[in-house]
Amino acid sequence: MDKKRKVFVIGLVALMVVFTVVNFIISRNYTRGINSTKETETNVSQSSVSSKQSLSSSSSEEKTILSFDEYQKFYEYMAENLRLKGYEKKYETGHNFLLYIRKEWTFNSRDSLIMKNSGTVPDPTFEYIIYENKESTSQIRLGVSFNEYYIGDNLHSFYAKDNDLSKINKKLAGQAVGAVTSYRNLLFHVQVSQEDEAKNVLDDTLTAISKEIIKYFN
Repeated sequence: MDKKRKVFVIGLVALMVVFTVVNFIISRNYTRGINSTKETETNVSQSSVSSKQSLSSSSSEEKTILSFDEYQKFYEYMAENLRLKGYEKKYETGHNFLLYIRKEWTFNSRDSLIMKNSGTVPDPTFEYIIYENKESTSQIRLGVSFNEYYIGDNLHSFYAKDNDLSKINKKLAGQAVGAVTSYRNLLFHVQVSQEDEAKNVLDDTLTAISKEIIKYFN
């Protein structure tokens, strides 16, 4: 093979190699672009679904919120019908119950536990019932609070006497146990005060409250 022909063949091979590499790079970038577009479309689609689900969930929650009138009627029902074994009702607040508070306790949102724009008739957003046993050695306080926002059906806190806490005053620690639970946009605070173990009383009280809530609303 003469010299000119060798140069021509070598040049042709080199050109084919360059063309193959360039074609590979372009093809790779194009594929990445398609995948990127698909990922973006998928993310946008998922985001849209999430937003729709969020809006739907929010709308659903708003529908389950109890009105202030429903809250008052339910409180009246509880005061009249809630029976706690071994205890009798000693006191209940009426709808004229007023409670003014320090504004900083509510992160400066309000200075009383009363509905805004309630006019001349007070509309308390918190009321409570007190029960005592026959021996007057044990007392149960049940508070019911109205909220403007959905909270959910849940138990939020539960504290009972702990025999392992040897570094604190066991007698005082055992005199009060409590729990906070919620239903829709209502909060329930239960406190049991007595000298002996009060955990069982708290258990029974929460069970009784739960049964009455289900009975009333379902």
